[in-house]
Amino acid sequence: MSTSSASSLVPSPNEVDCLCIGSGRFLRSVLVPALNAAGHKPAVIQTRGRTFLDYCAAGAVGDANTSSDVPLKYEVDVVEYDGTVATQIVDCWGAGTLGTEEGRDEVTKLLDQMKSISIIGVGVTEAGLSGPTSQSLIHLAAILKKIATLLSNNSLTCPNPNGKVCVVNTDNVPGNGSVICKYLLEIAKSDDSVTSFEDFLRNRVTFHNTMVDRITSQRDGSGGMVPRCEPVPSKALVIEDLDADLPATFSSQELKSKYGVVVRAQSGQLDGDIALKLRVANGTHTAVAHVMALSSLLMTDALAKEKGDEKATTLMSYLDSYFLDQILVAASDQFGKKETESVYEDWRKRLCHPKFGLSTFFITQNGAAKGGIRIGPTIRDLIQSNETVAVTTAFAIAAILRFLTPAKPSRNAKNSIYRGWLDGHDRESVVVPSGSSDGETAVYADGLRYNLAEGWYEFRGSCNCGNKTRPICELLGAFGTTKQPIEYLAPIKAYLSKEDGGNLGDIIEEGGESANNFCICVATLYARMVAGDGILAILKELLGKDGSGFSADCKSLVDGISPTQLDGQVPLHYRQGAVPEGSNLLETSVGTKPEHIASIVNAEVGSVMAIDLHTHLLPPSHGALCSWGIDEILTYHYLIAEYFITAPAEVTPEQFYVMNKQDQADVIWKALFIERSPISEACRGVITTLVAFGLSKEVEARDLEGIRRFYIQFRDKGLSGTEEFSRMVYKLAGVKYAVMTNVPFDANEAAHWRPKRKVKNLCGALVCLFTSILIMDVTYCSFPFRSLFSFLVGISGPIPVRSPRGPLASRRPQND
Repeated sequence: MSTSSASSLVPSPNEVDCLCIGSGRFLRSVLVPALNAAGHKPAVIQTRGRTFLDYCAAGAVGDANTSSDVPLKYEVDVVEYDGTVATQIVDCWGAGTLGTEEGRDEVTKLLDQMKSISIIGVGVTEAGLSGPTSQSLIHLAAILKKIATLLSNNSLTCPNPNGKVCVVNTDNVPGNGSVICKYLLEIAKSDDSVTSFEDFLRNRVTFHNTMVDRITSQRDGSGGMVPRCEPVPSKALVIEDLDADLPATFSSQELKSKYGVVVRAQSGQLDGDIALKLRVANGTHTAVAHVMALSSLLMTDALAKEKGDEKATTLMSYLDSYFLDQILVAASDQFGKKETESVYEDWRKRLCHPKFGLSTFFITQNGAAKGGIRIGPTIRDLIQSNETVAVTTAFAIAAILRFLTPAKPSRNAKNSIYRGWLDGHDRESVVVPSGSSDGETAVYADGLRYNLAEGWYEFRGSCNCGNKTRPICELLGAFGTTKQPIEYLAPIKAYLSKEDGGNLGDIIEEGGESANNFCICVATLYARMVAGDGILAILKELLGKDGSGFSADCKSLVDGISPTQLDGQVPLHYRQGAVPEGSNLLETSVGTKPEHIASIVNAEVGSVMAIDLHTHLLPPSHGALCSWGIDEILTYHYLIAEYFITAPAEVTPEQFYVMNKQDQADVIWKALFIERSPISEACRGVITTLVAFGLSKEVEARDLEGIRRFYIQFRDKGLSGTEEFSRMVYKLAGVKYAVMTNVPFDANEAAHWRPKRKVKNLCGALVCLFTSILIMDVTYCSFPFRSLFSFLVGISGPIPVRSPRGPLASRRPQND
């Protein structure tokens, strides 16, 4: 018997065994095809309107569907990676609506004619799960109540393994099945007409928690009726089934490989899937979308050009580093390295789909909360496990905050909509748009627009924070003009402390070095972005930073010191300037508060390179005379002397010096660094050096062999490795160059000072010699002038004369 009316189209109701409540694109492109493949026959019931019902009735696929057509059919477009579009024909065993009383009556009639019920798919969005008064949940309750009655009088059966009707939601609300169950139980308790309904929900229905993940839009001109999708990802629909209530076919390899349906039978597995999706897929999406939108890159498919486009190459290098150095490090212990890598491998391919991009502006919606939910957990795990927080993570947060900065100070904006300015455009010029431009104003979301030609975009404010509980965008916009990084520190910390910003308040309040460096690094990058340095230019600069690129520690971009450090004595160690000389930030005025001035002075003085005027160093070109490595450090004469203070009486200097260098180092390491705390000045110098090389873990583990391996990687390269190591040491130490104190009469040293003679340098050398003779009373001097004269004749190379840079008159250094 068929059911066909103005409110339903069900050609063969007694064959239907699944109902899909809702007709969203994801439900139609993932759940319905999966149900078909599992051997079920679903009917799609729209919750409010009747567009899908009309689409089916109009026969959009082939001839018009009639009451005798089994099944109904609809189309789904799949955009392949080569750009071809494969249109799939999906079977549907009925269409209806809950939007009218007549439609609801037709659904009741359908249930009366069905023989069995296995699955109820629910396309309820976050709004539909707002509470027990949600109309969608009220309709679902009515359907389940009808099913309860039919099952109780044996008019309907449930063939599932445990006899439970399975409710599967297709929206990414956390714990969606548990939420639906909670609200339906509240509805059941308030309904006195059926006292057994609550028991039915508890004992005969399973509300599965799920995760869904397939990017879906719509075919142009289809009015939303034809989903347009990416190829099926590996985890399009993940269903938690702890008690094996789902039909056995749901665990088949076909559903997993062809339809992306994954069933999780163990507690915690789905939580891991959701966490990885948020951190990996959603986290990298958020990290790149704000950067691209600010740079007027409208679609994510621009990333597919990574092999031939500089912007795409830089952006994908940034994302790859953010995953490898941050997400993977933070997530591996909890979720497994292999699983985490497989999630990114799948996601990276999807993100670089050359023919299926998403609007970057669309992705930026609710960016403040997305930053906290998707990036915050990675930050917390890295800091709490003492792992390096890299500049990529700080850059991602800074980019979000830059996007959320209004062009002018605003309070209580209409509909909470604010206007920002695009990279490369003047902040002041977008405050009041000209009204005429070469481009058009485009709408990217409900009530939100952008105009590339005029350089502005709109966004909604959120995340109330700070002492006055204002949206973060208002706190940032209140500055009006560009400020130095330290002035942005308070609102940045306020944002990161809120739940929307990552809920990192406890970590920030502890004031640990890593958390403090991270916050200042975000402030430095944000200040540069606001100053107009160019967000992609900054990113490219970071890629080549310090030889470590995007994996560089946040402390490398700490500009100045934080207010909390002003209370105590902060040692002034050299660090490379966090703000490059070409930055617009150097043109920005310095605040008048003591902490503002102190921070800038600290930053500028701390980044000045020193000249060492008296050293006993010899360069790599001097071969074996260039001493370096951990064994040389440990056998420095101060440490040898300290060792003999603590050494057993039976150990004599003669016994010590017959050992080779490595054995001597082993003895000193054991005595001064393992058996005793390395608290002397000489020992602390060794620790400081190793930590500067990034060997903190090896030091903590007292792993001398691990430290040696660090040096071996340079030694294995020969002279080039020694030169590379030497450059690194000078750079880390902040030494511009060193003046050597040598013994020119030592044959071993002199051999390196005697290249081919260059007569053009002889004149200067002789001038130096005879000037010295004139100012000295040589009558009573035994200095070997003849030997010196002979030496000067043999040497080559000019004598450089250098003058130090004068005092800084402003933050931007003046010319010498």
